[in-house]
Amino acid sequence: MEIRSMLTKDYEEIAELIMNELGYPEQTHEDVYKRLEVINTNDNYQTLVCCIEQNIVGFIGLCKFITYEKGDYISILSLVVSEQYQQRGIGKLLLSAAKKYAINHGVMQIRVSCAFHRKHAHRFYERNGFDRTSFTFMNI
Repeated sequence: MEIRSMLTKDYEEIAELIMNELGYPEQTHEDVYKRLEVINTNDNYQTLVCCIEQNIVGFIGLCKFITYEKGDYISILSLVVSEQYQQRGIGKLLLSAAKKYAINHGVMQIRVSCAFHRKHAHRFYERNGFDRTSFTFMNI
Protein backbone atom coordinates (compact mmCIF):
# COMPACT_ATOMS: atom_id res chain seq x y z
CA MET A 1 0.00 0.00 0.00
CA GLU A 2 1.39 3.39 -0.99
CA ILE A 3 0.21 6.97 -0.33
CA ARG A 4 1.48 9.53 -2.83
CA SER A 5 0.52 12.77 -4.55
CA MET A 6 -1.87 12.62 -7.50
CA LEU A 7 -0.33 12.47 -10.97
CA THR A 8 -1.93 13.35 -14.29
CA LYS A 9 -2.07 9.63 -15.16
CA ASP A 10 -4.36 9.11 -12.14
CA TYR A 11 -7.24 11.26 -13.43
CA GLU A 12 -9.22 8.37 -14.92
CA GLU A 13 -9.20 6.28 -11.75
CA ILE A 14 -9.98 9.30 -9.57
CA ALA A 15 -12.84 10.26 -11.90
CA GLU A 16 -14.27 6.74 -11.47
CA LEU A 17 -14.14 7.09 -7.68
CA ILE A 18 -15.84 10.50 -7.83
CA MET A 19 -18.56 9.37 -10.22
CA ASN A 20 -19.24 5.91 -8.81
CA GLU A 21 -18.21 5.81 -5.16
CA LEU A 22 -19.04 9.39 -4.15
CA GLY A 23 -22.28 9.26 -6.10
CA TYR A 24 -21.90 11.84 -8.86
CA PRO A 25 -22.69 9.77 -11.99
CA GLU A 26 -23.97 12.82 -13.86
CA GLN A 27 -20.39 14.09 -14.15
CA THR A 28 -18.53 13.36 -17.36
CA HIS A 29 -14.93 12.20 -17.38
CA GLU A 30 -14.03 15.35 -19.31
CA ASP A 31 -15.59 17.61 -16.64
CA VAL A 32 -13.77 15.79 -13.86
CA TYR A 33 -10.45 15.83 -15.76
CA LYS A 34 -10.73 19.60 -16.23
CA ARG A 35 -11.32 20.15 -12.49
CA LEU A 36 -8.51 17.79 -11.56
CA GLU A 37 -6.11 19.64 -13.86
CA VAL A 38 -6.99 22.98 -12.22
CA ILE A 39 -6.59 21.42 -8.76
CA ASN A 40 -3.34 19.68 -9.68
CA THR A 41 -1.74 22.93 -10.84
CA ASN A 42 -2.82 25.05 -7.85
CA ASP A 43 -0.36 25.18 -4.93
CA ASN A 44 -3.17 25.52 -2.36
CA TYR A 45 -4.51 22.07 -3.28
CA GLN A 46 -3.09 18.64 -2.60
CA THR A 47 -4.59 15.32 -3.63
CA LEU A 48 -3.16 12.21 -2.02
CA VAL A 49 -3.95 8.81 -3.49
CA CYS A 50 -3.76 5.37 -1.93
CA CYS A 51 -2.49 2.69 -4.31
CA ILE A 52 -2.56 -1.06 -3.93
CA GLU A 53 -0.72 -2.96 -6.66
CA GLN A 54 -0.63 0.16 -8.88
CA ASN A 55 -4.43 0.65 -8.58
CA ILE A 56 -5.88 3.72 -6.90
CA VAL A 57 -8.28 2.53 -4.21
CA GLY A 58 -8.90 5.86 -2.52
CA PHE A 59 -7.95 9.51 -2.33
CA ILE A 60 -8.18 12.56 -0.11
CA GLY A 61 -8.47 16.06 -1.56
CA LEU A 62 -7.12 18.92 0.53
CA CYS A 63 -7.11 22.70 0.23
CA LYS A 64 -5.22 25.23 2.34
CA PHE A 65 -7.22 28.27 3.43
CA ILE A 66 -6.19 31.45 5.21
CA THR A 67 -8.72 32.81 7.69
CA TYR A 68 -9.25 36.39 8.74
CA GLU A 69 -9.39 35.57 12.42
CA LYS A 70 -6.66 33.04 13.25
CA GLY A 71 -4.31 31.49 10.76
CA ASP A 72 -4.43 28.82 8.14
CA TYR A 73 -6.36 25.55 8.03
CA ILE A 74 -6.60 22.59 5.73
CA SER A 75 -10.02 21.62 4.48
CA ILE A 76 -10.75 18.06 3.44
CA LEU A 77 -12.75 18.57 0.26
CA SER A 78 -13.09 14.93 -0.64
CA LEU A 79 -12.26 11.57 0.91
CA VAL A 80 -13.30 8.37 -0.77
CA VAL A 81 -12.25 4.72 -0.61
CA SER A 82 -13.46 2.18 -3.13
CA GLU A 83 -16.26 0.12 -1.59
CA GLN A 84 -14.37 -3.13 -2.03
CA TYR A 85 -11.45 -1.72 0.02
CA GLN A 86 -13.44 -0.12 2.83
CA GLN A 87 -13.02 -1.29 6.44
CA ARG A 88 -9.30 -1.94 5.86
CA GLY A 89 -7.91 1.23 7.45
CA ILE A 90 -7.34 3.08 4.17
CA GLY A 91 -9.49 6.07 5.14
CA LYS A 92 -7.62 6.34 8.43
CA LEU A 93 -4.31 6.09 6.56
CA LEU A 94 -5.36 8.90 4.21
CA LEU A 95 -6.38 11.05 7.20
CA SER A 96 -3.00 10.41 8.78
CA ALA A 97 -1.27 11.48 5.56
CA ALA A 98 -3.42 14.64 5.50
CA LYS A 99 -2.39 15.46 9.09
CA LYS A 100 1.27 14.96 8.20
CA TYR A 101 0.83 17.20 5.13
CA ALA A 102 -0.79 19.91 7.28
CA ILE A 103 1.94 19.82 9.92
CA ASN A 104 4.67 19.89 7.27
CA HIS A 105 3.03 23.05 5.89
CA GLY A 106 2.77 24.75 9.28
CA VAL A 107 -0.98 24.24 9.58
CA MET A 108 -2.38 22.99 12.89
CA GLN A 109 -6.07 22.63 12.02
CA ILE A 110 -7.97 20.38 9.63
CA ARG A 111 -11.66 20.91 8.88
CA VAL A 112 -14.18 18.83 7.00
CA SER A 113 -17.78 19.38 5.96
CA CYS A 114 -20.14 16.44 5.32
CA ALA A 115 -23.61 16.35 3.85
CA PHE A 116 -26.34 15.39 6.35
CA HIS A 117 -27.11 12.14 4.52
CA ARG A 118 -23.53 10.84 4.84
CA LYS A 119 -24.04 9.47 8.35
CA HIS A 120 -21.29 6.86 7.93
CA ALA A 121 -18.83 9.68 7.17
CA HIS A 122 -19.92 11.57 10.31
CA ARG A 123 -19.18 8.50 12.43
CA PHE A 124 -15.85 7.95 10.64
CA TYR A 125 -14.63 11.47 11.35
CA GLU A 126 -15.80 11.38 14.96
CA ARG A 127 -14.02 8.04 15.51
CA ASN A 128 -10.89 9.70 14.13
CA GLY A 129 -10.87 12.62 16.55
CA PHE A 130 -12.91 15.27 14.72
CA ASP A 131 -15.44 17.32 16.72
CA ARG A 132 -18.75 18.68 15.41
CA THR A 133 -18.36 22.42 15.69
CA SER A 134 -20.58 24.16 13.14
CA PHE A 135 -23.07 24.00 10.31
CA THR A 136 -22.31 24.74 6.68
CA PHE A 137 -24.83 26.88 4.80
CA MET A 138 -25.10 27.05 1.01
CA ASN A 139 -26.84 29.37 -1.41
CA ILE A 140 -27.18 30.07 -5.15
